[in-house]
Formats: sequence, C-alpha cells, structure tokens
Amino acid sequence: MFTVSPRAMQELKAFCERNPKAPRCVRVFFRSSCQGPRAMLGFDSPRPESDASEELDGLAFCMDMGLWQSVGDVAIDLVEQGFAIRTERPFQARSGCASCASGSACASGSACQGSGQGSGQASC
Repeated sequence: MFTVSPRAMQELKAFCERNPKAPRCVRVFFRSSCQGPRAMLGFDSPRPESDASEELDGLAFCMDMGLWQSVGDVAIDLVEQGFAIRTERPFQARSGCASCASGSACASGSACQGSGQGSGQASC
C-alpha cells in the first residue's frame, strides 16, 4: 500500500522528534495547484472508519479509502527539492479549480513544517 524510502522515513521521523505533539500518522492527500492536482503529505489523526492505513517502521501512513482505491499504491521518496510522492495510477480530479494552492512544495530539510487549511494537517 505504502512504500517509503529510507531517506524519506528518516526525514519524517526527524520531524516527529522535533514535534513530539504532532500526530504520528502521515496522511497522503491531493490539493489543487496551477499544474493540476498535486499529491501532498501531512500529519493527521487516522480515521479508521474511512482510511486505508499501514504502519511502517513505527509510523502510520494513511489516506482516504476511496482515494486509495482510485490511485492505488503510493511511493514516497525524499529528493533534493523535497518529498516526491508517486501513485500507481494518476489522480482524476472530480471537479476543476481555477485557483492555485499555496505552500504546495517541501524544501529538503524542512519537512512538514507548514499548517494545512483547517484540516489539522501539517502540509509538506
């Protein structure tokens, strides 16, 4: 379901160490951007009734079950520009959005330090 590279896992765990009150569930979600839907990461509380989730090396990874059924398995890596999130199948947005999303990229070394839009998620 989720594949996380050693470098990405190290960065996510380092974030957790620096932020001990942050939830220990890494959520994959999509947000609109100028280039179309973009996969994002955030720390959030799991929702067992509606999430697909998996624990890897002491961290939980989750996403909405319907989203997982749509995009398939997820691979997370850490590259020079930040986190690279790849899905088995492309995300098909249900509706378009003409506005750009802000804060849609992570810089290496600053993983997950922003805050999500009222969702309880710290976005990367």
